Amino acid sequence: ECKSQATPRDCILTFTERLLANPDESGYIPPLRIYLTVFMTDEIEDSKHENPIYSDFPKTFFYPLFKKGIESNQFRPGDAMEYASIFWHILLGYTIDNMRNPQTVYCPKPENLIAIFE
Repeated sequence: ECKSQATPRDCILTFTERLLANPDESGYIPPLRIYLTVFMTDEIEDSKHENPIYSDFPKTFFYPLFKKGIESNQFRPGDAMEYASIFWHILLGYTIDNMRNPQTVYCPKPENLIAIFE
């Protein structure tokens, strides 16, 4: 669904909305959040499963989107790989904090997170 969006910005926005969705409100738990939870709680120790926290996810998913977004002037000029890494770590930090403190963590608006790069 994310990659079918018309623009890189829309793709990143959709991904962010899904990942940060409040399951209590939406009834939806993003698969990536479940996957992160399993690794955070040490429920998987099998080396054939790649830990998303240490993976190339920002390089493989976000980098091409930020690169295209920079080229099409949706994002300000800059290093697409750096943008991808920063964005992924913001999402990762929020998601992990939310798993540990679900009642006390403020959920940022996806539009405000993307605005950092515009």
